[in-house]
Amino acid sequence: MSYDRASFEDWMNAITKPVIGLLLGLVLGGLIKLAVGGSLWLAVIMVVVGVIFWFGVLLLDKLDTTFTNWLFGGAGVRAAVNRQTSPGRSWPALVGRYGLIAGIALGCLAELLLPQSVLNMVFS
Repeated sequence: MSYDRASFEDWMNAITKPVIGLLLGLVLGGLIKLAVGGSLWLAVIMVVVGVIFWFGVLLLDKLDTTFTNWLFGGAGVRAAVNRQTSPGRSWPALVGRYGLIAGIALGCLAELLLPQSVLNMVFS
């Protein structure tokens, strides 16, 4: 990977990761508002559902990888074992690398500091 040119993957990460982080931050801010507002049990239920969903996605990814390896006998292109790759240094690569956490922080702050819920504005 070249250090001065951004790859297609860098551009896609620079576009999608901040948006996903912003949405996750809005949900996290809404959960914090619920917990502070006295609906602690509802916030706990939503956290449990989120954790189940998260581990379900991880399990599905692992099951898909295992199933395709079983079905196709592990055929396909694999990364070299000793290949040394360094992260890109272009600005799309940096945005893609730090965009998720920045989006989560921005979404959480927007949900907590704005007078009206951003989720209500978006979905109504």
